[in-house]
Amino acid sequence: VVPWGLPSRPGNLTVTVGTTVVWALNVDTRPHTITASPIAGAGTLTSSATLQAGTTYSLTFSTVGWYPFFCSIHPVMTGAINVVPTTTTTTTTTTTTTTTT
Repeated sequence: VVPWGLPSRPGNLTVTVGTTVVWALNVDTRPHTITASPIAGAGTLTSSATLQAGTTYSLTFSTVGWYPFFCSIHPVMTGAINVVPTTTTTTTTTTTTTTTT
């Protein structure tokens, strides 16, 4: 959960693919947005409508990438979601057979 509201500046959050990020508008009583930043090379998240205090906004990230965002009402409020691959563990088994004649 990302607290969202002035004077909050959440900065960056790193999550794995498939994670749902929830922005909680619980820091102040002002309306805010979660708006995709138009930065070259960045992923594009789905921007929210104007959100009122006490509400939440959530997105599930299914693609690896960097997703910067800001509040269009208060542009000083910025952050980014860095989505990394999920780690998997692979086990390799080797069988050796010896034949004697």
